[in-house]
Amino acid sequence: MSVNKISTESSYLVNVLSFSWAAMTFNNWMMLISAIAGIGTGVVSWYYKRKEDIRQSEKHAIELELAKDKQSNGLADG
Repeated sequence: MSVNKISTESSYLVNVLSFSWAAMTFNNWMMLISAIAGIGTGVVSWYYKRKEDIRQSEKHAIELELAKDKQSNGLADG
């Protein structure tokens, strides 16, 4: 690539970015930020709910194992 081509392409890129920035009003920016925040909230909620579900499954498996051990010990005594 020549220096002239690089400078031309970078100029076009800056112009497109400037136009995109200027084309959005304050309300559009607030809508975009709110949408990103909403998606982020959903992702964080999903992540922690998934961790909670995993903990609950592990707890249930342990309780089930303890109940089986208790039942087998009770049957061996009787």
